[in-house]
Amino acid sequence: MVEGTEYHDRYIEGWNDHDPEAVMAQFADGGTYVDPLFDDPIYGEEIGEFVELTAGRFPDFRFEQRRVLDVESEGVRIEEWTMHGTHEGMREGLPPTGNTIALDGTSVVDLSADGIVAIRGYFDQQQLTEQLGLTFPAVVGQLPTLVAGAVRAKL
Repeated sequence: MVEGTEYHDRYIEGWNDHDPEAVMAQFADGGTYVDPLFDDPIYGEEIGEFVELTAGRFPDFRFEQRRVLDVESEGVRIEEWTMHGTHEGMREGLPPTGNTIALDGTSVVDLSADGIVAIRGYFDQQQLTEQLGLTFPAVVGQLPTLVAGAVRAKL
């Protein structure tokens, strides 16, 4: 068994509880998180801020772990997951679409006795954009929702 898997288990629980403090507490000192949405790895308080941001955009989000593989010789856990949620908050200047997503992804997690050393998350950004209805021609049908949301945001 890979040492430190309990940190990853609590990390997933923290995400599903929308608890930034619980998520951050699972990382070893200097532990990093890499996501396709970021240019650089994040760590510390930035991880908690990302949990809060995600909860603001998808207030009902939940991660479903579909498959977890531990590679004891490497101290690594690999998981396949699906993030479920409804887009109800602003996303990079775009008002909520109200669309429900089921976004598939994979994470590679480096673990130690002190906590999570690094997480590298992978998912298809195009799949996310499509599920949000933000690709052409689907976005045409979203225009009334997007315009109304933009107006509400300005008021």
